[in-house]
Amino acid sequence: MSSTSLYDLLADVPVQLERSERTRLQRSGETAPSVIDGLNPRRAGLDRGLVTLSPEELLTIKIAPVSVNGRVVGYQRDLKVVYARDIAKALLRGVVMPPINLAIDGHGILWAVDGQHRAAGAIIARTPIKAVVQELTRDEQKSMFLSQRSAKPVGRDILTLAGTDPIARYVQQAVTTNANAWSNIVSANRHSKTRITPYSAYQLLLRYVYNVEGQAASYKHNMEDHWDVGLADQLAPLIACFGNKQTNPLAFRPTTVQSIGAAAMWVFRRNTPLSTDYDRWVTHMPSFKFGDWAHISTQMAKTDVVLDHWNKRLTKTRRVVRSRGQG
Repeated sequence: MSSTSLYDLLADVPVQLERSERTRLQRSGETAPSVIDGLNPRRAGLDRGLVTLSPEELLTIKIAPVSVNGRVVGYQRDLKVVYARDIAKALLRGVVMPPINLAIDGHGILWAVDGQHRAAGAIIARTPIKAVVQELTRDEQKSMFLSQRSAKPVGRDILTLAGTDPIARYVQQAVTTNANAWSNIVSANRHSKTRITPYSAYQLLLRYVYNVEGQAASYKHNMEDHWDVGLADQLAPLIACFGNKQTNPLAFRPTTVQSIGAAAMWVFRRNTPLSTDYDRWVTHMPSFKFGDWAHISTQMAKTDVVLDHWNKRLTKTRRVVRSRGQG
């Protein structure tokens, strides 16, 4: 598993100084000391259960950030220094923090599963903090981390890249191999200028494969049992025919691209498409003038106008109309 330690993450973080001291350092060409200066990393014991760890012991804890290098590894979000500093200030005021959750892997290495910011804050404040230590496999660590999403704001793209359900695994394959139908549509880099984010792809696939609209994330059935990679592959050209974020930016706005996916779901999943409908979608739908409807803000309203474009020149019996209230 790709990893770093809290020592590595905090080594280049300077202490916060008063303005007068910052000015003095700037004039003298000096740099502010690191928040870990004077601390000597010391490997923590491997006791299980509730323990208290010193700042020196916290420095050796490993972090597994999400990264993509041929495959998706890790599960943690990036450390936010501002957040860690705020926690440090709270600890110095005497605020009691809940224990962090640590895992011991099969090699006796301690990993931060939940609470890396509290651990970093304790190091900055130079104060001990409590931790719950237990033996967990890599998959169990990831599962525990993902279970925190209902309690704290973990980025949706991180949750997708660290997820274990069939859609998440499919998106992870798409961002790590060219063999996936979505490889040129989605990127692990949320700032990509041409490709959509992992979470956007996740929502498109969930809606189309599982035939749901509206609150797609509320799908409660067994995802493994109903997953169909053929349907996932089928959706790719129906999205790709619109170009990408650079060539057709209006089509790839977050709500707009989801409305395209919803319209595709209505045409191909909730109706009986003709064999010629796929070719018709790919050639006809990209001519939709998104700029004429940019003022529409809701996804469902956009879905309706995209469907209206699909219905052009179709006989009445072949037209697709979204049923209001049907999810």
